[in-house]
Order: sequence, then C-alpha cells, then structure tokens
Amino acid sequence: MNYLAIDIETAISTAAAENIEKLRPLPEKEPTIQDRWMPETQERVRAEWYDPAAVEKRRQDHIEKVRATAGLDPLVGQVVAINYATSDYCWVDVYTRHSEKEMIDRLVSAINEHIHSYDSILTGYNIIGFDLPFLLARSLINDCRLHCCFRSKDLLHNNRFGHRIIDMMSVWQNGIGRFSSSYNAPKLEALCSLFGIEAKAEIDGKKVTGKDVARFVENNDEQSLLTYCLAEATTLQKLSTRLLTNLLQD
Repeated sequence: MNYLAIDIETAISTAAAENIEKLRPLPEKEPTIQDRWMPETQERVRAEWYDPAAVEKRRQDHIEKVRATAGLDPLVGQVVAINYATSDYCWVDVYTRHSEKEMIDRLVSAINEHIHSYDSILTGYNIIGFDLPFLLARSLINDCRLHCCFRSKDLLHNNRFGHRIIDMMSVWQNGIGRFSSSYNAPKLEALCSLFGIEAKAEIDGKKVTGKDVARFVENNDEQSLLTYCLAEATTLQKLSTRLLTNLLQD
C-alpha cells in the first residue's frame, strides 16, 4: 500500500498583515431604527456606535479577530509549512527555506511523483475540508499549477478531488456520523489516542499545538516550527498506516 499524506500549517501573510482592513473590511452594521429612536436606548447607541473611541475599539477588535483566524482564510493567510509522510519516511518544507510558491510547486512535484507514478493514495486528516481548498486558493494567488493535479470537473463540483484521495476525517465521519446528524468528527489528537498513537509535540518540555505556529512565524523561530511540523508528520504517518492498511486491504 502506497500513500502520500500531507498536512499544512498556516499563518497570516506579511502582505495581509499590512492590508487587513482592505482585504477584510469591517462589516457595515448600524443600530436598529428602534434603538436609535427609543429614548431609553438613544444614549447607549450614541456611546456604542458614534463615539470616536467606540468606533476605534470596534475597528481594533475586528483587526484582532481577523488576525486570530487568518490561518483559516486564504485571503489573508498563507502556507508556512507542508508536512509530508509516506509509509517509509517523513519530511517538511518550511517558509524559511522555500517561498510559499516554491513549497506549492514542490507539492505539485510530490503529488505527480507519488500519485501518478507510484499509484499512491493522497491522504490526510480533513484535507478535503481544509488543506486542499486552502492550497488551491493560494496556488492561484501564487500562479502555481496545483489544479493540474486534479481533474477540472472534480474541482468544480462539490469540492471533490478524485478517487485517488482518501480524507481520513471524512471516512471516520461518514462511517460513524451517519448514525447521528449531530455527530462531529474527533480532533486528530483524540483519534490518535483511540488508536494508541502518541500525538503531541513538545518543545523544552512544553506541549505545542497548531495555535503556536503563528507565534513561531512571528518570532522567526525556524527550529521550533520544524520540531512541531516533524512531530505532526510522524503522527500523520502512524495514523495513515494504521487506517489505510485496514481500509484498503483486499
């Protein structure tokens, strides 16, 4: 069984950090007509909506909210690392060694080599829901050709990427979630715990998670980013081998 597992790490892009209000403007919202004209609410409306300090606070709160979720939005976020795993080895590309465009181009080469040449499965955890859509958006921004790895009709209909891709999160949710409409697929760490796979990265004895990636990037801490990404790639390798061996056996 051959597979190529991928996982991306994202953070706010340098260009977006300087143009947040242009890329993600503050939503236009006004108090209701009733609030503006009712005597008991007029004073509160003036204080919350028209006072210069209140207006500035709303603006700063909006900027901080966009910054906090930038890694989920390809308009203001960028790929800062791509973690790879096969059944034999793991490796990582990081932004400090390759530009985002170079990382995506290298991903295209890896997909073409493993999927098309070795007849491997492309896999990951929530890659159809997040990694691949984010990568495709950023590939368009960077003028890369990631979309050429997939059939056009697959990309244009229901976010399907083709039969050579297995999203382990979708497999778990489709298999278990069908019995409950309110079922949510577990986090990667929880699923790994279920299978007895250690899924944690530590730096100086402290646990680190994906939320720390933005801090590593902001501090230009390449070593911490590499340590975290390699731990994630190793976890992905163990989970992929465990699940795909069962899913794809004859």
